[in-house]
This record gives sequence, structure tokens and C-alpha cells, in this order.
Amino acid sequence: DVVLRYLRFRPGNVGTDSNVAWANGFEGVSQQFNVIGYFCGGWHVDSGNVDVLSGYFGSTAYAGTDYLDLNGITPGTISTNLPTVVGKSYRLNFAYSQNPEGNPTAVANILQNGNLLLSLSVRTTNSWTNLKWATTSVVFVATAPTTQIQFASQSPSWYGVLLDDISLTIVETGSGDALQFSNAANVIADHVTATWSASDLVSVLGSTN
Repeated sequence: DVVLRYLRFRPGNVGTDSNVAWANGFEGVSQQFNVIGYFCGGWHVDSGNVDVLSGYFGSTAYAGTDYLDLNGITPGTISTNLPTVVGKSYRLNFAYSQNPEGNPTAVANILQNGNLLLSLSVRTTNSWTNLKWATTSVVFVATAPTTQIQFASQSPSWYGVLLDDISLTIVETGSGDALQFSNAANVIADHVTATWSASDLVSVLGSTN
């Protein structure tokens, strides 16, 4: 039995990633250096050039087998165009590291339709056999039915930010039931209030009484 009475729910930072809208980890190509133009499932090198690496000097990708150095022999900028819904929130997720042969800090800017979302500075002591991958994400609201995502190297010479396992997930804010039961029996719930709930305050799914 479940008995709940006199409950008040207050809004907070309620947001969950409901599904993956798009994902790409630079897979499906052989190792390539100084790449220009289109490559890897819709990515485009907008300026400079990049390296697609696979097992380079015994290195391991964050996911799969391939990953990207944003710097070929020059700093590179890559982009892809993704379908989005205006007004909906999205989370851009990716893994990153830095070329271990380069400067102490590698820097890249991440942009949405030309607007800066994040400036990423990577400073770590790593090696090709232990790249020390990390992950991060940034949330944005779509302003157009197509969103261009760009990664632009800000590091000079041949040594840039390493990227892998990039994805876009839809962020859903809390706007449904305040309280939900699943597969419960003999449920009693009264005096439940929640000012932000857009539908029935309480829903009982697959339950009895």
C-alpha cells in the first residue's frame, strides 16, 4: 500500500536528457593527416586542416577507434549542421584531451551558429599511450531549424585539442506530472500541489486501486 498526504512540490533545476538527437565520433575512416573539405559523416573543415587519428603511437580513442586532432600542420576549424527545433534546449557533449607533444595548454572555441558557447583550455600532462581523456558538455537553446556546431582551434603550430565522441542530446525540463507511481497497488494520494505541473498532478501507471 502507498499512502501520501499533504505534499507540496517546489520547482528546482529539473532537466534530463531524454534522448540522443545526434552522435559522431569520427569513425569509419582510416587515419588521415592534414584533412581538408568534408570528412567523417558530415563534418567539414572550414579553415586550416585537421588530423584523424587511430592508434597513433599506441594511443586509444575515448570511444571507438578514431579521434581528431584539431590541428594538422595548421590550426583547424570544423563544423557540422544539425536539425534542431527552435526554442528547445540541447546539450552538446564531447570528450577531449590535448596533443601530448604540444604546448602546455591547448585551446579551442565551440560555437553555435557563429556564437561562442564555450572556450575550452586543456592543460594536462599526458602521453600517446595515456591521453587522459576527459568529458564536458554545454547547454544551448536552438534559435533556428538548423544549427551549425563549430570547433575552432586557437592553438598555434601542429599541436591542438583532441576530440572524440561528440553527441547532441535533447534536454527536457520538468513540466509533467508532479508525482508518478508505476506498478503500485492501493495508492492513496491527496493534497498534492505543484505550481509548475502542466498536466494531472498525480498519475498512476500500471497500478491498481
